[in-house]
Amino acid sequence: MSEELYVRRASGLIKEIGPFTVMSIGVSYVICDGFYYFMVQAPYQFPGVNILLSMGIAGIMLSLVALTELFLTVAMPRAGGEYIHISRVIHPVLGYFTSWQVWQGNTFITAVVACTTTAFFGQLFHVIGMISGSDWWISLGESLAVPLSNPTFYIGFAILILIICWVLLLVGVRAYKWWINVLFIIPLIGGIVTLATDAYLLYGGVNVIQSGWDATFGAGAWNEIVTVANNNGWAEYVAGAPGWPGAWSMDATMASLVSSGYAWWGIGMANYVAGEVKEPSKAFGIGIPSAIAIIGAYYLIGAALLFQAYGSFISMYDYVVLGGYADQLTINPGLTPTFSLFTYGPILSSNPIAGLIIAFTAALWMFNDIPIFPLVSSRIMFALAFDRMLPERFAAVNRFGSPSWSINFCMIVIIIGVFLTWWNPWFLGMICFSGVFWRYFWSSWACAIMPFSRPDLFERGYTWKIAGFPVASIVGLVSAFFTAWLMFPVMMWIVSDWSYIWWNVFWWMLSLVLFVAFYAYNQKKGIKVSELYQTIPPA
Repeated sequence: MSEELYVRRASGLIKEIGPFTVMSIGVSYVICDGFYYFMVQAPYQFPGVNILLSMGIAGIMLSLVALTELFLTVAMPRAGGEYIHISRVIHPVLGYFTSWQVWQGNTFITAVVACTTTAFFGQLFHVIGMISGSDWWISLGESLAVPLSNPTFYIGFAILILIICWVLLLVGVRAYKWWINVLFIIPLIGGIVTLATDAYLLYGGVNVIQSGWDATFGAGAWNEIVTVANNNGWAEYVAGAPGWPGAWSMDATMASLVSSGYAWWGIGMANYVAGEVKEPSKAFGIGIPSAIAIIGAYYLIGAALLFQAYGSFISMYDYVVLGGYADQLTINPGLTPTFSLFTYGPILSSNPIAGLIIAFTAALWMFNDIPIFPLVSSRIMFALAFDRMLPERFAAVNRFGSPSWSINFCMIVIIIGVFLTWWNPWFLGMICFSGVFWRYFWSSWACAIMPFSRPDLFERGYTWKIAGFPVASIVGLVSAFFTAWLMFPVMMWIVSDWSYIWWNVFWWMLSLVLFVAFYAYNQKKGIKVSELYQTIPPA
């Protein structure tokens, strides 16, 4: 390999990450708004959904994707994730295109999650106010949990969260791994308390939940939700099928798979920092399956306990608050429906400590997600620059071994994204999701063909075979089927709105223009770019 192919002979990244951090990155990335926010809102978005079945099917699909990432990353353990994998196995243009899709999706979703995290901290502060009887804490909580009540304060708190994470990223992976591990362990312990509370609610039955809800929010609060929902057409909206554990619809369940897939997205995100992982075969071989097991247990046990305990009430509450009828509530505060709200709501008055732990756990699961998003985005930029396909400055590392220029650029864009989120969170959520799905699609293809198109790379990783056929290809083929199936509804959403279409056209063309420009520039300098893409970067 010519030393002129890459920016320098060594990446400059520090190898500090082991199996536990690979696992904590995966779990922390995934257990976020998809579970705490969107799962309990699915009965409104998809009336008649069997959320347990939906989450289970989506979990199988996205776990297969994570396994394709496992095979690819162990064979090519370098910073940049799918950029390296796809560009070396399929084609450089596809790798470059996919990387920019993931970059924009992953970068802007950071802003969305920062704002969502603000709402969860609002619920936490609201709980503190209810426990302490402090109007100040209650007002602070409502300012964050209900964004319209104080937009400036809401946006400012989201930016404060991002600045804290910005600092965590710049101090280097040696310190970062401790931060992210602690931010994983604490909410995991709180998560056990959360699931235990849900088990208690199921054991106590709906009468216990109703009396607890009334004790927390005011006498008659439970029946107020039921009355407002029924008076405004809830029964007609769900058409006799409120969803599991009551009557449910397979059509609604299948329609919800993209939303449930979002809840599972990101199990293998540690592959973007593979260049900073010690013993990749061991670290990823233990870390990714462990992450799948923890996420699966948390999601499926949590969904089964909560929805079984509440019956149709979650659907009714969603209909009232999300359907625009919260102004008719005089007893309930009309808080945004979240998994944590339905867990701490019935026990807050009788067990305030447990309620506080549950609210704090939800806020922390949301917060620990944020430092991982720009970790991914910055390593994409680092990998592109290290291949000389972006300005070389983005491949520079600081004295802590962090790609500081890439991190700073990503964080500035993310903060701009906070204001875009305020403008239209659904727009940003859609473009983020559609962008990231390209990663799954082409990674599955790369895993399927790697043993045949690049046997030299395949031999560097897991070479297991069944009846002489590579396991990597089997996993890749099955994953490719599921990701292709999920891509179609995503594409249908994109073509349903011209703003989605133009956004995607912009990023597609930007990636093409940048690729052509840097390819031509490097060729003019005498760098053999085609030869570069036949090798993997130095560690």
